[in-house]
Amino acid sequence: MKKLMIGLAATVVAAPAMAAAPWTYVQLAYLEADSDLYEVDTRTTGYGIEGSLGFLENWHVQGAYGKLKGEENDGSPRFDRQKVYSIRIGYHGDVTESLQIVADLGYSKAKLDGDATNADSGAETTFYDLRVGPRYFAGEKLELGAYIIAGRGKGMNDDDAYYDKFKYSDMSFRADIQYHFTPAWSIGARFNLKDGDAGQAFEGDSVGVNIRWSFADRW
Repeated sequence: MKKLMIGLAATVVAAPAMAAAPWTYVQLAYLEADSDLYEVDTRTTGYGIEGSLGFLENWHVQGAYGKLKGEENDGSPRFDRQKVYSIRIGYHGDVTESLQIVADLGYSKAKLDGDATNADSGAETTFYDLRVGPRYFAGEKLELGAYIIAGRGKGMNDDDAYYDKFKYSDMSFRADIQYHFTPAWSIGARFNLKDGDAGQAFEGDSVGVNIRWSFADRW
């Protein structure tokens, strides 16, 4: 992961100028996170697919799907399989030609399919959040974002051993960087620094790297 981050940073060099990137795009991402689900220290990796649609000039809707697998950091062969779905809708207002303020609401659902010791075990969490922060275009080819995300969630666990329900809160800081080789193609990274309650699927920090295809907003 460190080598991947160094390689990403090394690509930020001179390129043809472009207009502010549209909100309409599709992207593929590699994901990595530290989890603390049920007080078990787990490293989670996987992939994600995300789509975004800009409409009515200043509005956007986004959807994402991720599939991940976790392994305990102590080397245990046990692993957890997770599927994560999310959707958000909100507003992005222009402050200047290169600066936008973003505010949107999100909903996500994570499902734990089981582990190597009990394939029938499972857990499920849902989460509602508010995201606020600036989106900045440096030199018209480097896109930067910095967001505060706060919300509340709930979940349940159901297997042969026990049944439990829980609620949790979370506040995180998210930083985005996207480098546009052309108006259509770009690569980027997303960092999440979390401060949440134990018991959720992603209690720790996470990082994702992506390749994105953008196209003009249609509506």
